[in-house]
Amino acid sequence: MFSPEYTITSDILKNVSGIEYAKAIIENTPLLSNWENQLIVDAKTRTISYAIQKDGTNINPEDIKKLITNLPTKVPHIAERYLSTLELSHDYASTKELTEEDIADLYKALTGTSKYRNTPSQKGVPADEILAQMVELVDWLQSVEALQTHPMLLAYIVKLNIEIIQPFEKHNSLLADLISDVLLESHGYNIKGYFCPQEYEYKTYLDYQELIDDARKSYDLTQWLEYTTDIAHRELSTVADKIKMLAKDAKIAKAAGRAKLSQRHERIISYLQDYVLIQNKDFPALFPDLSEDTILRDLKKLIDMGIVVKLGSTKSSRYELSN
Repeated sequence: MFSPEYTITSDILKNVSGIEYAKAIIENTPLLSNWENQLIVDAKTRTISYAIQKDGTNINPEDIKKLITNLPTKVPHIAERYLSTLELSHDYASTKELTEEDIADLYKALTGTSKYRNTPSQKGVPADEILAQMVELVDWLQSVEALQTHPMLLAYIVKLNIEIIQPFEKHNSLLADLISDVLLESHGYNIKGYFCPQEYEYKTYLDYQELIDDARKSYDLTQWLEYTTDIAHRELSTVADKIKMLAKDAKIAKAAGRAKLSQRHERIISYLQDYVLIQNKDFPALFPDLSEDTILRDLKKLIDMGIVVKLGSTKSSRYELSN
C-alpha cells in the first residue's frame, strides 16, 4: 500500500502559510476583466511553454501566446496537443475522484495512446511494476490520509510519483504537470488560473531532477516538498504583488467589484492608467467609430462612480483618474 513518507518542516509550514496569504489576496482583490484575461493568458502561456521545455522541446513563448489567442503561428504538434489537453483537464477537475482511467484518458488526449510503457526505462520503475504502482497511487488519492493532506502537498506528491514511475513511453513530465493541475483545481487551488509553477521548475531544472532522483532512492519526500512549496510560494507571491499593483487605485477596484463596467469603460480606465489624462481631442484615437457625445456619456458615468474626475471646462476639459 502506497503511503508517502515526509516530515512537515518549518520551511514547508512557512511556504504553505505564504501560499494561503497570497491566495487570499489573489482571490479577493477585484480586477477589471481585461486585466484578469491578461493574467490568465500570461499564466497559460508560461505553463505550456515551460512545461514543454522541461519535457525536452525548445519553444518560443511568443508562439505559444499566439496559439492561445488564435493568431497564426507554427508550433510543435505536442504544444497543440498539450493546450487542448489542458483545456480538457478542467472537466476532470470537476470531480475530486481522479481514477486510473482518467489518467490514461488524459495521456491519450496528449499523445494518442493510453498504453503503459512495456520497455525498460533508465529513470522509471520496471515495466511489470507500473500497473500495481499506479493503482496504489490512485487508491491513496481516495484515502483518509490524502483527504487530510493540504492540496498543494497532495498535488506535488502525486506529481513526484508520476515522475518516479514514468508509466508511459514519453511525455511523463507533461502528464505529471497535467495531473497536478487537475488535483489543484479540483481542491479549489486553481487560483483563478493565474498559477504557473512550471517556470520556476524549468529555471531550476537541475534541482528539480536531482530531488526526484533523491526521492526515488530514499523514499523520503521532505526535500521535494520543501522545494515545490517554495516554488508555489514564490510564484503566487509574485502574482499577488502584480495584482496589488494593478488594483492600486482602490476606487477603481471597488467599482470593478460592485458594478459591471463596459468594455469602453475599461478601455478608458486602461488609457488613463497609461497616459494619466484624456482630452476631447484624444477621443478619435481611442474610439474612432464613436461620437464625442457617446464618449462623454461614458466619462460621466465613470465620474459619477468616483473613478474619474473632470478638470477644466468646455473643450479644454481633461479627465484623470480620481485620487
